Amino acid sequence: MKAPQALLDKPLLHATLGQILMQENNIADAKQNFDLALKQTKEKDPAILTAVAKAYIDTKDADAGYAIELLEKAIKRDKKNPELYVLLGDAYSKLANGSDAYSSYQKALTIDPNYARASYRLGKIFTAQKNPVYIQYFNEALTADSLYAPALYEIYYHYYFRRDASKAMEYLKKYIAATDYNDQNDYLMTDLLFLNKNYQAAIDKGLKLIKNQGNSVSPRIYKLISGSYVKLNDAESALKYMQKY
Repeated sequence: MKAPQALLDKPLLHATLGQILMQENNIADAKQNFDLALKQTKEKDPAILTAVAKAYIDTKDADAGYAIELLEKAIKRDKKNPELYVLLGDAYSKLANGSDAYSSYQKALTIDPNYARASYRLGKIFTAQKNPVYIQYFNEALTADSLYAPALYEIYYHYYFRRDASKAMEYLKKYIAATDYNDQNDYLMTDLLFLNKNYQAAIDKGLKLIKNQGNSVSPRIYKLISGSYVKLNDAESALKYMQKY
């Protein structure tokens, strides 16, 4: 579908088209559109600067250093916008510059202490370092926004790998409630039902996955169902599903 003629020279249209092209890994054409949008606004519109910078951050092999240049220009014109500092932190993180990333996220929280994504991104710095202080920042994100799904997932993940199945279940349920349906969540729930020794429920959830996904279901579901039957002392059913695995 083509854009209306009246919009063809609008900077935001070029920035949006550039983002789409970047997602398709068409870097050359994306850059052409970005350059046009930036030229039309004389690199003075924070919205355009931000849109282009975000595309460079989100694209794997794109230049995060260029994103930093654009965000610094945007910040000069919109100093009280916490989103800009979080994106700046993301750009530094992409460059593996944890120190400047940390400072940028902290600056965002200075502007808005309830900016959940800033706290979450601080936590991600420490997960990369395997420093358990990350849990503090994920909890701060949830204090700011109790339905902030990325933080809910990280806390679920934390308890899951520490074999605290009960706490992991608490946060997985919250995470699922805060997100759109995804069959991957059914896999997570099946695992946790087993760890919580709710074996019949794990079997029921696993069988539902098999019914819905057919041959595309992960083989480990058969193994998990088999293990659940072992716990229920049903050796015949356990053998049946282990053979399928």
